[in-house]
Amino acid sequence: MIEQSVADTTVLRTMFAAELPHAEAAAGHLAGTGHGRWWLDRAEDPQAVAVEVAGNWLLRGDPDALPVDQLRGLIRGFVDAPAEFEPVLKAVGDQVTSWPRVYFVLDGDVIAPPTPPDAEIRPLRV
Repeated sequence: MIEQSVADTTVLRTMFAAELPHAEAAAGHLAGTGHGRWWLDRAEDPQAVAVEVAGNWLLRGDPDALPVDQLRGLIRGFVDAPAEFEPVLKAVGDQVTSWPRVYFVLDGDVIAPPTPPDAEIRPLRV
């Protein structure tokens, strides 16, 4: 695996859409903020990507392109990956547990809670 610079997320932006309401938001978050780490299986024409943000992992692409020996010391925590990555993950560690999740999208308008009268609303800045 080749660790990529968070300063250059061009490839990452082409592989993933902007932040979406599911696990792929990790890639959008990294691309948008530069916070996190990411790896490709190879520099030219990558077949697999691993993204880590705050201990949460996202694996996409061809699972056969991921070198298990390199992932073994790398991956810890929650991993979101398609089912075909299961053999790779089981080879990486013996504590692999499936955690099915369901995402709901609200229909209609979302009503925001009222702002407390003594609250100051301002944009977050770094």
